[in-house]
Amino acid sequence: MPWLVLAFCAGATVVHFLAVLPTLVGLLAIAMAGILVWRRWPVIAAMLFGLAWTAFGARHIVADDWPCTRNREVIDLLGVVTAPATMREGWVEFDLRVLDPAGSGAPRRLRLSWYEADAVPLPGQQWRMTARLRCRNGFSNPGTPDRELELLRQRLGATGYIVSGTKPMLLADWPWQYPVQRLRARIATDIGASRS
Repeated sequence: MPWLVLAFCAGATVVHFLAVLPTLVGLLAIAMAGILVWRRWPVIAAMLFGLAWTAFGARHIVADDWPCTRNREVIDLLGVVTAPATMREGWVEFDLRVLDPAGSGAPRRLRLSWYEADAVPLPGQQWRMTARLRCRNGFSNPGTPDRELELLRQRLGATGYIVSGTKPMLLADWPWQYPVQRLRARIATDIGASRS
């Protein structure tokens, strides 16, 4: 039994060295091969199952990514703010859950920057805006955080910024949708006000 667990883990490790994830048909073929060789070579079957399982999970995570072929494309978005905004000098950064990802082609979750913002988006607010999206990638500099990995961990499919010359429009405010995040935003605002 320990050999089967180690073989499964070895198959899962192989996924990290693949340049491209297998297609769904390829994953089905790998799983079927594992079923066919299970009685004769259970260790090889466990390795195939580990590879198929991990690759399927990885495909699910990156399926919602904004493709780099559409990098810096401008699209109209309709979405709800999901977390307290981060205030920076001259701009605001916030996470947005897109309400119509199929219609706009955008990932379900984004991190957007709004330069020279005239409002602070709060969790639960629904906004319509025009944004320029960038695929989830980053520079790999020694000794610095891996931005792409951090965005992947947070399940953010793209980053972007509000296009200058356009004005985001607040459509609705539903504070009960994200009550904990709304409370966090209020606490952060109170702390910021007490410091100044």
